[in-house]
Amino acid sequence: MKRVTFLLLITVFSFTFLSCGSKEVTRQDLIGTYVANYAKDEVKSDSIEVKEDGTYFHKFESAKNEGDSFTNTGTWYFKYVDQYPAIFFINFNMGYAPNETLEQLKKTWGGFWSANVEDGGESLLISPDNGLYYEKQN
Repeated sequence: MKRVTFLLLITVFSFTFLSCGSKEVTRQDLIGTYVANYAKDEVKSDSIEVKEDGTYFHKFESAKNEGDSFTNTGTWYFKYVDQYPAIFFINFNMGYAPNETLEQLKKTWGGFWSANVEDGGESLLISPDNGLYYEKQN
């Protein structure tokens, strides 16, 4: 009997411990300003302000050509896709991507961009292969 009780306690503890590490992300977790971790010789700054009212403000500043800097706004929504949290930006204009010119990226402007939400809403994944993400500042 003691062995069964001990095994039951170990099982309960294991499930409790494992479930503590994965916080369910909510829409509210995403509100705030995110800054991309691009190399500063490529991009001066790239930030997205995710607003409570379902809109966003995106500001991109090129480090190479001031004429390539821009701002844009649009709407966003949040949902789980295959059990993973994701944010969708409507009318999003991507300013930088490795091995892409701004002229190539402009062909995708006005569309939507989705990003996996990581670390409980603290980062938005841009490119896992290149280790690029937006990190929450507040």
